[in-house]
Amino acid sequence: MFVARCGGSELHGSCLEIGPSGVSYRSLVVSPELRQLRYEMGCFEACLYVCLRIFPERNPRWFILHPLQRRLKALPVYHAPESSSSFVTLGLGVYVIGGLVNGKPTSDVSYFDCYEHTMYSMPPMKMARASASARLIDGKIYVFGGLGVDEAEADSSNWAEVFDVKTKTWDLSFVFTPKMPLNIQHSVVINEEKRVFAVDKDGQDFSFSPSKSIF
Repeated sequence: MFVARCGGSELHGSCLEIGPSGVSYRSLVVSPELRQLRYEMGCFEACLYVCLRIFPERNPRWFILHPLQRRLKALPVYHAPESSSSFVTLGLGVYVIGGLVNGKPTSDVSYFDCYEHTMYSMPPMKMARASASARLIDGKIYVFGGLGVDEAEADSSNWAEVFDVKTKTWDLSFVFTPKMPLNIQHSVVINEEKRVFAVDKDGQDFSFSPSKSIF
C-alpha cells in the first residue's frame, strides 16, 4: 500500500483571473503551464491518494479520500505492476517506478496525474527493478537497488540510476559503496543536507551524497 498527499482538486474561486479571448483562451485554461502556475500559487487543495490492492483483484488500484464523506473513493485508474513498485511524489502527481509483473522485476515507469486522474507511461529505466529505494533530490529521482534475482550480480555501475525530470531521461549512476550489494530496507532524504540516509537488511546505516556518488 502507498499513501500520497498531493494537489488533486482546485480550490473554490480563482487564484488567477484571465480575460477570455476566443479559442486561445480555452487552450490556455487547460494548458499544463497554467495548471503548474496555479499549483505553485497554492490554488490546489492537497488530497490524500492511496494505491491499494484489494483481494481478489490481482493488481493495485488508486483511491482518493473523499473530503466530506471521509471515505476512500475508487478511481478508474489501475496500477499496472502487481506489487513492489517504488513511488515518488512530485508536484501534482506520483511517479510509479518498477515493480513486479508476472513475478518478475520490470523497468517500466509511469506517472499518475492526481489532477486528471490519469496514468501516463514514462521512459523506462535502464535496469528492471522491484522493491527499489527511490528518492527525489534537486529535481532528479535517484533509484537504488531492487535488481531482484540479479542483485547478487549488482555492481557500482548498475546498482543505481537517476532520472532527470526535465529531460525525461534515465542514466546509470556509478556509485561507490563499501559493501555490494546493499539491500536497502528504508531510506529518507534530508533536504537541507541533500543526502539520502538508508538502512539495509542487516541493520547497517549508510548515507548517499549525489554530488560525490558515494555511499
